[in-house]
Amino acid sequence: MDTSLFPKREEWGTGDEALDVKLSAMLKKTLENLDFENIIEFYDSALQIKPRAFNPTFYLTIEWLVKALLSFNDPETPINHSLMKLKGKYGLKNKLNFEWKDKEKVLSELKLKKHVRYGDQLDFSILRPDIYERNPFILKPLKRSEFDFHIKIIFKDFKNYLGGSGDKKDYQNEFFKLLRNTQSIIVIDEFAEIWFHDGLLYALPTFSLES
Repeated sequence: MDTSLFPKREEWGTGDEALDVKLSAMLKKTLENLDFENIIEFYDSALQIKPRAFNPTFYLTIEWLVKALLSFNDPETPINHSLMKLKGKYGLKNKLNFEWKDKEKVLSELKLKKHVRYGDQLDFSILRPDIYERNPFILKPLKRSEFDFHIKIIFKDFKNYLGGSGDKKDYQNEFFKLLRNTQSIIVIDEFAEIWFHDGLLYALPTFSLES
């Protein structure tokens, strides 16, 4: 585990020596017992730090560093999936199996068009960026998944509904009702694991574009 490129002292970019020292100590503690839970703790704590001087790259530095830590901890999992699990608090949620009647229709259109609007509320999309990602804190390129799978919430009202606001009767779609359960990950066989957290929908695909 080569950490020679990791930030030191003023390289953190906080503009405050005491904050730089604090971040270095946090990083050292994480490296001494590197696991997914400790990386989450480091990430959450680092995001609470407010640089003294305006520096828009500070939080980007934290994300790059966390990606490097995730790759050391679990090199087999695509880095975009590991980051999604971290940001979406994947490990704190329960899994709920769901037989989705619209799965085949959505999946067929998705593979054909790479974009599907569902129920006038969600946009499903597939992107195929480079499967390798460069990171300034690690020499070896980080491996991404074969494709990126995104689910975008179209309207603010629906986002509020998923977050618990509004009348449950507003949306009768069974899939939407399950998404409103923010404590659960919806597991749709041969499609994806999908969950709502902190205003965003996360989706880990379990389908292949080749089949």
